[in-house]
Amino acid sequence: MDLGPLQGSDHNVLAYKLEVRTKQKLSTRRIFDYAKADIEAIKRELNAVDWYTQLGSLSAEDGWRVFRDKFEALEHKFIPEKILLLKRKKPLWMTHKAHKVVS
Repeated sequence: MDLGPLQGSDHNVLAYKLEVRTKQKLSTRRIFDYAKADIEAIKRELNAVDWYTQLGSLSAEDGWRVFRDKFEALEHKFIPEKILLLKRKKPLWMTHKAHKVVS
């Protein structure tokens, strides 16, 4: 016995398929390539500084700034930079759970 559509039911079923296409935004970021750094040159430069004269009369915070600035200058001088390509696998608004469902 084939009942066909449910008899006596006042419920309707709505089915749909939603297809969304998004553009993946590629972004780049410049980072230091520490694997190719000239560590020996950085050590020589740091050892050549008279730290007692440079930092002796400074507060801890000011001394830290002097050291940080020197070290950052050495990073730019002796560590090459590389471009890191960042490609998102899912849109920013998509949750992990939603990504699993559509993957």
